[in-house]
Amino acid sequence: ALGASQENTTILWPDLSRVRFYPKDNVIFLKGGILSRIRVYCLPQNYAQVSQMIRFRLPQGTLPETS
Repeated sequence: ALGASQENTTILWPDLSRVRFYPKDNVIFLKGGILSRIRVYCLPQNYAQVSQMIRFRLPQGTLPETS
């Protein structure tokens, strides 16, 4: 299935190049290499906790963006 084609994508923390937070939609977009992209869909109840954990783990020099 097309929707399941990226279920097993992995990005190592040091390889993160871009992170964009969408608090209105409870979504966090993680970008690694050229083809490495992951969207993290959160519940309203855990979005703050998940985004805080991702911000804590960001490699130095990676700038988080909020939309």
